[in-house]
Amino acid sequence: VAVSPDLGVDRYEHPNQPGALPTTGLTPEEASARCEADGKVLCDSVHWYRACSNHGERFYVVPSYPYQASALSRLRRECNLQTTDRASALSPAGAMARCRSAHGVSDMVGNAYEWVRMAELDGFWGLAGSYYRYSDAQTPSCGFRVLVHDAQVGVIDLDATGFRCCQSIHR
Repeated sequence: VAVSPDLGVDRYEHPNQPGALPTTGLTPEEASARCEADGKVLCDSVHWYRACSNHGERFYVVPSYPYQASALSRLRRECNLQTTDRASALSPAGAMARCRSAHGVSDMVGNAYEWVRMAELDGFWGLAGSYYRYSDAQTPSCGFRVLVHDAQVGVIDLDATGFRCCQSIHR
């Protein structure tokens, strides 16, 4: 099963297949439609955060204290984030085997940004998870979000933005 059973969050970025490149290049509406075609929904920011942070117990996807330099160094090694010794590029889902949440969900930090629904904010979407070109201390945290208004979607680098689906019980 490619879904974390306790949260209903896909283990991998869409298409939810280990070894496949994440689906990118879609607007949030298109990503939502793709999830719905699979009988799921685009994950909302709350369920995405819970899957990344072990229900709020972790600042980063890996065990750490907030802003701890060693945690950021570990994230750069274990997740697809920019480093000085590695080229920045999108990786196949699950390629960074140690970049998993406590629930076994892969690539929640680094690789592609992920569209999330912002159920509490009409007309807004969220970008979660940072992406492969970032390396600062804030963006790879589980709680980091970029709020994007519907009118601003056109300025987002869609080629670096993917998404993850959730079971539809998590609407």
